[in-house]
Formats: sequence, C-alpha cells, structure tokens
Amino acid sequence: KDTLELRDQLPKPVLEVIEKNEKAGTTDSKEYQDAFGEFIKTFVCRMNPIPKVVADTFGNMNLDIYKTMWGPSEWYVVGNLKEYERVEKLSQISAPTLILGGKYDQARPHTLELYISKFPKAEKFVFSKSSHLGMWEEETLYTNTLKAYLKKQGL
Repeated sequence: KDTLELRDQLPKPVLEVIEKNEKAGTTDSKEYQDAFGEFIKTFVCRMNPIPKVVADTFGNMNLDIYKTMWGPSEWYVVGNLKEYERVEKLSQISAPTLILGGKYDQARPHTLELYISKFPKAEKFVFSKSSHLGMWEEETLYTNTLKAYLKKQGL
C-alpha cells in the first residue's frame, strides 16, 4: 500500500510510462526501467550519484527470483509472497529489536509503527534525510545509532 501511494507521487509523465508498461506487460522495457528509476531515486536511494556498491547490488539482482517471489512490478504483489504474512507472529520474538527506516522510505515511518507494536521489545529510529538505504545515505548516523543501540543492550 505504501509503495503504491508513493508511486502516485511521481511526476505524471513518469507515472503514465509505468502504468502503460504494466498494462502492456512490458516491465522489462528500458522505458519502464527508466521510469522505475525515478521511484528508486526518490524512495530507495536519494544519493546522486548512487554509490557503486548500491548500483552493483541492483545490477546483480536475480530478477527471475524477484519476479517469482514478488512479481514484475514493485507495486503489485502477484508472486509466491502474495499470501505470506507473519505480522501476528512478531510477538513471539523476545529479543530486543531495532526497527530502522528513513523519512522518505518506501517502508513509511507511520507503517513501521504497526510492526513495532507487535514486538514485545522494539524501538525505532527514523533517519531524517534518508529513504530506504539509510546505511548509505546517512552512514555515520546509521553506524552511531547501531553502536548506541548495541551498547544499550550490553553488547
């Protein structure tokens, strides 16, 4: 739901390309991939240029597996994960848990609250300048946040 709402915030010409290619089943086309890149730049990694390690990760993704599990579009789950839901089982995780997100994340901060409410011992931190890849977008703050959390846990 979050990613669909965010997709609709993209500029109208980009959204039209996405919708046209999804309807035609041409999500492998360069036109679609370029339009999808606008979503990535806004809600996944806002750094310009994208760090090489991030670009390499995207470039080396096994899209056959992704499509089998999720589907051909980021916004509509039609793969074998469609019915996979484990939110109610989160209460069984007794370990302290840190949920991290970014202000501009495709996993929106208000949605993180749902997950946090299910864990017996969860905390969250939202990076104010990040989208989905806070570990790159705010690397020092991300590292310091993890260190502080681990120290608090006695680790």
